[in-house]
Amino acid sequence: MPSILEYAETEFSLLAEKPFTDVDSLLLSQFSYMNLSAFEDELKCENKIEIRELLKAERFEKLMFHVRDTKSNMRLLYAMASSPRWRNIKIGNFVEKLCDQSEEQFAAITVYLDDDHACAVFRGTDATLVGWKEDFNMTFRSGVPAQLEAVRYLRQVAERTTGPLYVGGHSKGGNLTAFAASFVEPEIQERIVAVYNNDGPGFLEDVFESAGYRAICQKIRTFIPQTSLFGMMLEHAEQFTIVQSSRLFLMQHDPYSWVVQGPDFIYVEQVTANSRFLDH
Repeated sequence: MPSILEYAETEFSLLAEKPFTDVDSLLLSQFSYMNLSAFEDELKCENKIEIRELLKAERFEKLMFHVRDTKSNMRLLYAMASSPRWRNIKIGNFVEKLCDQSEEQFAAITVYLDDDHACAVFRGTDATLVGWKEDFNMTFRSGVPAQLEAVRYLRQVAERTTGPLYVGGHSKGGNLTAFAASFVEPEIQERIVAVYNNDGPGFLEDVFESAGYRAICQKIRTFIPQTSLFGMMLEHAEQFTIVQSSRLFLMQHDPYSWVVQGPDFIYVEQVTANSRFLDH
């Protein structure tokens, strides 16, 4: 079944011709899992490079270091770097933090969709033990280090840009997008077009009760596969959309398993009985 890989390899329309889509959000969320520290010097602060510049063979080993499913990610990289939709798009403002002491795992990249629009993309949990430990901390505490870092990052992106903003991420990255959008200033919230939470866990009640969450809730677009576990964790006040997956059970969390048809996902009406049972 076609996935974001086939979409990246066949969708050649420029973003000016076919505006940013839900599938684009998932594609960029998966892109953020690549070890972009391989280009850290080129992506520091306000430095920007075009996506096609990532195709440097001498950087491939580091770019894919500790990245799950190297084969699919290399295929995605080649597709994006050669596609007229993505190859000239600039990325920058890469930040990565990993700290055992504070139990923080955080990474984000800004994708400059055109001269006006930018998309802040937050990486989900990586292969580190610290990343998983912080995930567990999120189940009983709001405002873990990565969430607070996401707020600071989104503020920084807003300071360095002037136009409309998109925010997106997968898994933990999806949670960070919604948290950051909920706790930035109202003037930044007004610039946000959409907040994409791709199978990311929800929040504890104190987040839902905040004025910032209530202000941004209508802009949060949450997508989960039909047998979602991670995306059904904790609580969601926003509506969610259910996407068909080509895999089974926990493997449906993999963005490469989400079924794409043309420029959109294939949707189903409800999650499976297994997902409802696990949620309960």
